[in-house]
Amino acid sequence: MAKQDSNNGPVYAGAAVLIVLIVMFGLVFSGALKGGSFPQPTGSLSSVSISASGTAKGVPSRADIYLFVNATGNSTAAATANLSSRMAEFNSTVYSYVNGNMSLVKTSYYNVGVPYQVIYPYKNTSSNSPYEAQESITVTLPQIARLNGFLANITSVPGLEVQDVSAILSDSQVAQLRQQALQSALANATTQARSIIGNVKVINTTISVNSYYAVPYPLYAASASGGVSRPQGNLYYNGTTSVYESIQATFYYRK
Repeated sequence: MAKQDSNNGPVYAGAAVLIVLIVMFGLVFSGALKGGSFPQPTGSLSSVSISASGTAKGVPSRADIYLFVNATGNSTAAATANLSSRMAEFNSTVYSYVNGNMSLVKTSYYNVGVPYQVIYPYKNTSSNSPYEAQESITVTLPQIARLNGFLANITSVPGLEVQDVSAILSDSQVAQLRQQALQSALANATTQARSIIGNVKVINTTISVNSYYAVPYPLYAASASGGVSRPQGNLYYNGTTSVYESIQATFYYRK
C-alpha cells in the first residue's frame, strides 16, 4: 500500500505483521527477530506494554523515473501510430538500462484525443486540429549509478518529457534495513520496560509490528547536497533513505 508524502514523494507502508519473540534476560536479538512460534506465557505473570520505534538508514541503489511521451496526428489512428513509433524508440533505448527486464517499465496512463476541450459558447473553428496521444511511464532503474547515462540517452526520443526522479531502496535493502530498525525498536522498548520493572526476570515478550515505511529521496532537490537540475544534468547524490519501524511490545515477568 502506498501513501503520499507532500515533501518527499510516495511513502510505502507495510501491512501489520505479528512477530512473537522469547526474550530472556540477555535478549538475543539476532535469533529473536528472525521470527518463530512460541507459546504464550502461562501462570501468574505481570506485564507491561511499551510503544517504541526504530530507524535504519541506507543509500538507495535504484531510481524511479517518471516521464511521458507525446505524439500528434490528424486522426486518432495517426496519433496512435506516431506514439507507437516513438515508444518503440524509447523501449529500444531503455532495454539495456533495465537489464532486459521490461517489466520494470510500466504504463500508468494512456490517452488519445483532442488536446483541449471546446467550452460553450466558444467553438473550435479549425478543421485540422491535431489529435494527441500521450503515455505516462514509470521506469525503475536497477542501478542508480547508470541514471546519468539513461537520462542523457532518452532525450533523443521525440515528444519525451521527464517529470520526476526518485532514489529508492531495493527489496533486499528494505528487508535488511527493516531488520535493523526492528532491532533498534526492540532495544528502545526494552530500555523503557527496564526503567519500569527494574532487573526482574523477563519470561517472554510479544511484539506487534504496527507499521513501517521508507521514504524515497527526491533527486530534483533545490539544495546543492543532492539532485539534478535538469534531465541532462549530472547526478549529485550522496544522501540516505530512512526505514522506520513502529512496534508494541508486551513484556511478561514474575515479580
